[in-house]
Formats: sequence, structure tokens, C-alpha cells
Amino acid sequence: MTNLEKKGVDFIKSHRSTIVLLTILFLLSCCSLFVGVIDIMPADLFNGDPEQMGIFLISRLPRLLAILCTAIGMSVAGLIMQQLCSNKFISPTTGATISSAQLGILLALLFMPASNLWSRTLFAFATAILGTWVFVWFIQRIRFKDLVMVPLVGIMFGNVIGGITSYLAYKYEMTQALSSWLVGHFSLVLKGRYEIVWLTVPLVILAFLFANHFNIVGLGRDFSQNLGVSYNLILFSGFTLSAMITAIDYMKI
Repeated sequence: MTNLEKKGVDFIKSHRSTIVLLTILFLLSCCSLFVGVIDIMPADLFNGDPEQMGIFLISRLPRLLAILCTAIGMSVAGLIMQQLCSNKFISPTTGATISSAQLGILLALLFMPASNLWSRTLFAFATAILGTWVFVWFIQRIRFKDLVMVPLVGIMFGNVIGGITSYLAYKYEMTQALSSWLVGHFSLVLKGRYEIVWLTVPLVILAFLFANHFNIVGLGRDFSQNLGVSYNLILFSGFTLSAMITAIDYMKI
């Protein structure tokens, strides 16, 4: 057996569980393309049935791509925040990122009711990034950064933002309109309404490129400075990246 073959065998053994999970994910993803309110038969697709092809290209395939991009994006966003804070309980939910994105969507609906999806995305970007930065500013001033205190601060700050969002929604009778954006389902994902999730792909690639920097920053300010890594720049860049991914995933519908 050559060295290349040995490396291949060792890689398969060390990543066996990952390969199995990826295989299961691939099989289930393929099955989901043909299961729904209207069942699609693979034979009809190969024969070029126009009705079946329309359902497949307009609904089923966009839905699957949106689900995969959203899942990948949210997992990467949470991993970035956990690594930067060295806290396994930190996520876009406990870091006030999602609450801030919701506020941005409401502001877009209030001040730009005729805006398109991309304009509302910019609002969500701005508020998600701003809210996440304020959260980082808070946790940098916590003296005892144990595993429980940091997410508690994020939850409290997120609830404050959520309260402001609810107040504005009730005052301007936008509760129903806001709720339609916050329902966690993919049934409305169709061709022409999901393309924005493609922005998740370059952001995830960028996160992988700077993964080593995030790992270094997670070890602390002094360790980062000793290795010549700008602590504050990488910290806020990582949280900005996480906030942008979260905002995009919230704009999928």
C-alpha cells in the first residue's frame, strides 16, 4: 500500500462518522425533492413533463437550497461567536443578534413600506451588526466572564431590543406584518424569493479563511497580541460576519 493510499484510509477512519452523516444528509436531501403535497416522479422529470419540471425548479429545488444555506450559515455564525467568546452558550439567539435583525426588519416596514427585499436586508444588516457590537461592548466590561454570565447579559439585552420591537409593532399596527417575516418555515420559498441566501456562501467561505484568526482571538487579548493579531479588529470582524449571516438567513422569505 502506497503512502497516498495509507493517508486515504487514515482519513476515512478518522472521519467515518462525518462521512456517514454527510451520506445520510445527501440521501435525505434527494428524497425531499420528490416528496410534498404533489409527489414528483423521477421518471416524469427525465421525460420532461412540464408540470413536474415547473414544481421541481420553482419550488422544490429552491426550498432545498434555502434550507441547506440557512442551516450552514446559522451553524457557522454560532460557531464564530462561541469561538470568539470562548463560551459554548453564546449564539445569535443569546447574543442579541436575532433580536436586532428583527428590529431592522420592522424599521424597514415602518419607514420604507414599499421597499424591496434587498432594501430590507440592508436594514437588517445594520441593526444586527449594531446590536451585536453593543453586546460585545457589554461583555468586554464584565469583570467575571463565566459561562453563565455572558449569555445572560446577551439574553437580557436581546429582550430589551425585543421589547422595543414589540412596542413599535403594536403602536403602528405592524404586528401581523412583522410576524409573517418571523415564522420559521420554508413553505413560501420559491424561485425569485430565495436567491438572497446565496450571500451566505461567500460569507461562510470568508469565515473559513479567517478561522485560524478566530481561534487565536478566542485564546485571549494577550495571546493574540503576542502573535501579532489585532484583537479588536478580528473580534469585531468576526461578530460582524456572524451578524450578517444571521440577518441573511432571517431574510430568506
